[in-house]
Amino acid sequence: MQNKKPSAGGNYIYQSARRIFPKMSRKLSDIAYYAGYEDIESFSGFAILFSFALSIAAIADLYFFGFGVYSILGIFAGPAFYIFIYTIFSFIADSRARFIEKILPDNLQLISANVRAGMTVDKAIWLSARPEFGMLEEEIRKAGGQTMGGKPLKTALNEMSARFNSEVFRRAIRLLVQGMESGGEIAKLLDETASYIRTAQEMQAETNANVAMYVTLIFLASAFAAPMLFAISLHLVENLEKISIPEIPNIPTGASFGSLPAESEGGEAIHLKAKTSINPETLSYFSLAYLLITTFFSSLIVGAIKTGKSMDGLKFFPVLFGASFLIFVGGRIAMQMLFSFSV
Repeated sequence: MQNKKPSAGGNYIYQSARRIFPKMSRKLSDIAYYAGYEDIESFSGFAILFSFALSIAAIADLYFFGFGVYSILGIFAGPAFYIFIYTIFSFIADSRARFIEKILPDNLQLISANVRAGMTVDKAIWLSARPEFGMLEEEIRKAGGQTMGGKPLKTALNEMSARFNSEVFRRAIRLLVQGMESGGEIAKLLDETASYIRTAQEMQAETNANVAMYVTLIFLASAFAAPMLFAISLHLVENLEKISIPEIPNIPTGASFGSLPAESEGGEAIHLKAKTSINPETLSYFSLAYLLITTFFSSLIVGAIKTGKSMDGLKFFPVLFGASFLIFVGGRIAMQMLFSFSV
């Protein structure tokens, strides 16, 4: 075969980026493949190059706006973009996997019914492609077209299961292929597999119901309690600086508090403002940073509790942080309205 000379276009640049960062490229390619995207090699190379370009641009912009040495923090812009893209693909891939696992028992039972009706296994599989199965119908039809083109049935089924990030789907297809090779009772195997999948799904639903209280407590702590406490603390610090106390000049040694003068020599009381070591602006930034970090890890914990995968909880992060931010701002406004008088 004659070797094709790489072009100087974008594809060659993207492939070079993939070779320089193989691990990053492979992870992004895998998750994009599970999400249903075909041209994953070029996209992964583009994402890596764009991440580095974004980091350089962020550093330059921060330096231009006068951040000085802190401009180096712009280097995190690229990794943040890469994580964002990876997270989006993870959501799509997990959504596809959950949909497949939900309808898989019905599809397996339909294949079993076709086999009991006297159809061959391959024909029973192809006739199980129904519109109500959504993307599984498209995958079955695609696999059927490949077998008509000469690809072995086993290979077509394995490739179909590899396009989804679902271990349940892969195991079901593996059992089906092994049953076909061993010549066993395919109909009984499919019925039992469908029954086991339904049992596992019911146990998962029961587990989710049992841990609902813990999820609710995490939501309340991160999205309500923490921002309200920070709002109260910030209001207290802001008002401490407004509190004035009488100045006490020339305190004699051994004088009691009741004998101390409250007025100056001119007869006018001299007042001092209370000083705190905490800057309200600093506390405000700290509160927002704390809420951002807390809601992020709270969402990961919720994902681990509900599905066993921490990444599944990232979909709760925007809601959690948005709610905590609104309660923080609303709490500050409420404190100002309740304590609008000056101390």
